Amino acid sequence: MAVSQFLLHLFKGVIMPPTDAVTRDDYDLQFGLNAVGHYYSTRLLIPELLATGSSRIVSVTSHGHTLVDGIKWETLRDGPERRKTKLFDLYNQSKRNCDQLGTKHVSLAQVDSGAFAQYDSTKGALTSLYAATSPQALNANGKYLIPWARVGKAHPPTHDVELGA
Repeated sequence: MAVSQFLLHLFKGVIMPPTDAVTRDDYDLQFGLNAVGHYYSTRLLIPELLATGSSRIVSVTSHGHTLVDGIKWETLRDGPERRKTKLFDLYNQSKRNCDQLGTKHVSLAQVDSGAFAQYDSTKGALTSLYAATSPQALNANGKYLIPWARVGKAHPPTHDVELGA
């Protein structure tokens, strides 16, 4: 049976691990999992996603991406600069998503998780489910969705074409 549509749902799940936590390649663990891991997985799956002609990518991020203006490249691998950087700042830069994947063949929505720990649990996955399943969400290709299933404004530096290349 041929699959006519794929959904790639990228969740980012590590926040402020111990300072010593790094990937085996010596990347900050938050950046390694929250950014590099999802980017790499997506790159590997793009040929299959494009082949279906009607795929969706939903990347769960957070409002934290607005709290940093850019990525401090010298903090991504373990070393003195990384160790001087606050864990929350390392987390926030790991939530930087670029919006370069959205095309006419693959629909990409970046979804703010909405700090749903502050809200009724029934709302926690609402925006992600909307982006993944709603026909109306196809109109949000390349957009940043905020609680609850609305188009919001991503932080301007996330539109950096050079970074997304």
